[in-house]
Amino acid sequence: MLYSLTLFAYLSSFLLILLHFFHNSRKLYIFSQISMFISVMLNFLTIILRWVSLKQFPASTLFDILSMTMFFLGTGYVILFVKYKRPFLSLLILPFIIAAGVGGFLSENIVYKKQHLSTFWIYIHLPLTIGGTAFFLISALCGILYFMQERQLKNKNFGLIFKNFPPLETINNLNNFSIFTGFVLFSGGIISGIIWGLIEWNGTLILSSKLIFSFITWIIFFIIIIIKKIRGLTPKQAASLSIIGIILILLTYHGVANFLLR
Repeated sequence: MLYSLTLFAYLSSFLLILLHFFHNSRKLYIFSQISMFISVMLNFLTIILRWVSLKQFPASTLFDILSMTMFFLGTGYVILFVKYKRPFLSLLILPFIIAAGVGGFLSENIVYKKQHLSTFWIYIHLPLTIGGTAFFLISALCGILYFMQERQLKNKNFGLIFKNFPPLETINNLNNFSIFTGFVLFSGGIISGIIWGLIEWNGTLILSSKLIFSFITWIIFFIIIIIKKIRGLTPKQAASLSIIGIILILLTYHGVANFLLR
């Protein structure tokens, strides 16, 4: 019931911000942000209550993973909104949140290998990995938004998209912040995953497809950050690499699914 209410709140926030996009109503703007904050809090409460009812960390089903993905995407938006005050980013992020929520409904009974989940390291590894992935996804969405705005600018099409979404410089800042935050979280997820593998499976996890693809994902974002720091990247290059990175993340999740569900 609470999960349904959470998904409804996210959907309401999306509809409200969409109406605000077309009608530029101050009330719609306020209600959409209130709805978004409530959605994230309900999402967090859903995870906590499920943890209490299961008497173990909620990570045994795909439903749990998607619920946590919703939470971190929502939290990522809230952080970016507080920092940059750009509400229309939710128009890009909320469809993924809603898709994850619907996917949760359809996959609640898909169970992971439970013997691999009764460990302390799952409390660290899973939230950090999913949190990092959420911010990488947001950085890729910022990359897509950058190309959209650049095209609008080149075509001198100063319509709703150009007026309501951030300027190119702000999008680049959003992208940089999302990449760095995602990298820090994802790095913690990889380190804790390695420790978990060494302790629980005597090092056999090191050669799993999950960790291999995770390293590939980590390396591409590591390269982005290093190049930015040493020689610099143009905003367009950073946007392109962010999109490439999220494609690698999809491969990572494919490896995760094969590892946990086989």
